[in-house]
Amino acid sequence: MLPPGINEASYTQWEFFFGRAYKRRLSLYIAAADYQPDQDRPSGEGFPESQEAFIRHIKAEGLHYTPFSNRDQLRAEALKEPWPEKPRTKPIVLPYASLGSLFKGREAFLHRLHESLTRENRGATAIVSKALYGMGGIGKTRAAVEYAWAHREDYTALLFAQAGSPQELRRNLAGFAGPLLPERGQPRKRSGLTLCSPGSQSIPAGC
Repeated sequence: MLPPGINEASYTQWEFFFGRAYKRRLSLYIAAADYQPDQDRPSGEGFPESQEAFIRHIKAEGLHYTPFSNRDQLRAEALKEPWPEKPRTKPIVLPYASLGSLFKGREAFLHRLHESLTRENRGATAIVSKALYGMGGIGKTRAAVEYAWAHREDYTALLFAQAGSPQELRRNLAGFAGPLLPERGQPRKRSGLTLCSPGSQSIPAGC
């Protein structure tokens, strides 16, 4: 992978060659002739000759680079870079995956639940609490989870917490800190959906 004239490379130089080989975006900065280093020039076997060969290679290839005369100038140029934003992963903490097309017979119920959780302009409400009541084992948790999966694009987070007691609810809500931490400080376009399961009595959606 090394080009002619370069027999070995440093770690940083290998990052450059790997980046070019895999067609990654590169940002190159080279000290200008008037740059005054704040430390003595490094020396040693293969250095600085390898660094000079590396710079000659960049220039010979006609690659774009930004010169800098001091550290402040380098910082300013680096801050201008159009760094790609890191993809934000939607926090999802649900007890199981959706049944998909196998979940049948609850379409009317899910439609009513959706109507109760949205504004007149069809946007998700900021704060709302709905409870699903019924005997144990009739599928309240499954219905709530299927609703969450069906409308996951309407929310920035899908969270599920067991709430058999106040202590259990607090403990499980505290457990959301991990999934939500990457989202802290980021603006939210829509509300999140939290499903709380207090046992066989009810499943509040958006509590």
